[in-house]
Amino acid sequence: MRERVIQQSSTDPTASRALLNKMLSTDSDEVSCMDLEISLRDPVAMTRIRTPAKGLKCDHLQCFDLDIFLEFARR
Repeated sequence: MRERVIQQSSTDPTASRALLNKMLSTDSDEVSCMDLEISLRDPVAMTRIRTPAKGLKCDHLQCFDLDIFLEFARR
């Protein structure tokens, strides 16, 4: 199952970079301050992410650990 999910992945690093640039850019001349924090821990297991993943339609940068997600889905 893990290998199938990874093979079907359609997100490449350039898409994530574009999303990050979009989030950090401003379209106005106003001064803005943004605090961006991305955790390296899985939000469910609170362990370090080994295989980063996120939903195809998600528009946030935070990932979860694919292996932990599949383990919970199996139960």
